[in-house]
Amino acid sequence: MNRMLHIARVENELGALTDREALEMLDAGFLSPDDLYRDGKSDWKPLAELTREQEAKSASTLKLAQQKIAATGSAAFSQAVQFTQKLKSAAVRGGAHLTDSSRGMLDSYTPQIRKLVENQLVQLSVTRAQNVLHNDDFMRKVFGATYDCLPKPIHRFISEKAFIEFCLERRQRLLGTAITAPAES
Repeated sequence: MNRMLHIARVENELGALTDREALEMLDAGFLSPDDLYRDGKSDWKPLAELTREQEAKSASTLKLAQQKIAATGSAAFSQAVQFTQKLKSAAVRGGAHLTDSSRGMLDSYTPQIRKLVENQLVQLSVTRAQNVLHNDDFMRKVFGATYDCLPKPIHRFISEKAFIEFCLERRQRLLGTAITAPAES
């Protein structure tokens, strides 16, 4: 799947995109399911049909992924329970001092511990983030990074500078209630 499609909205042809690009822009909300597409000389069809075609192809893949996620979740839960039990017994045996085996156990769980620490830091960062939302230079960088995350076909139609200015003008609407008066430190 990577055929070229002609895309139209109402009576206006918007341009040619690959089916992957069209789906990406549809998923991102830049195209509507009611917009039309055609492949070569075929009849115009709503983009919703392209979505249904894609969904039919990926239904079995999704089911397999769900099964793998469920298995991974169960395994992670089991490991967490075992880890908690080992920590409890280590705390009872060793008090404030870690034995070599406890230290080794914690070393083997370093990636999980790192994720927990990162989550705590993210929560702490939210309050600090509200202060930087009023800083135009910082927000230009944020909106520039956001531009890089847009579906690539958008880059053909909108420059990064124009996108950043658009976002700065609509900052309140884009960020919603996240923009409040800067918190007192």
